Amino acid sequence: MADQPVPAGPQQLSATGVLTPEQIAATKIWLEQKWTAGGCPFHGPTTWEIDNHAAIVPAGPVLGGTVFTLIVVSCAICRFTVFVNGLTAGIFAPGIAPVATPTIIPIEASETETAGS
Repeated sequence: MADQPVPAGPQQLSATGVLTPEQIAATKIWLEQKWTAGGCPFHGPTTWEIDNHAAIVPAGPVLGGTVFTLIVVSCAICRFTVFVNGLTAGIFAPGIAPVATPTIIPIEASETETAGS
């Protein structure tokens, strides 16, 4: 794993749900330490792939309520998928990183649009 960034500790999940390289590296380390069975339940030995997007799943029917931030891990052969809770695994820090407020630049109507009105 020398070619991977060294995880600096839990980071907040980005508002877009995209995992950072550090979060992916931390997930790989967590899987190697905790997931000792290793094989796919359908066919045995496999390579597991970590998706670069988290699955954000509501914990109930209330909008704006609690959500689970899950890391998507899939079998490279059959795509069997496992969800790892990123918060309890220590990959994500609590909360979602704030979204930068976009700058809105007004667009003025062109002369052809105003002449035809």
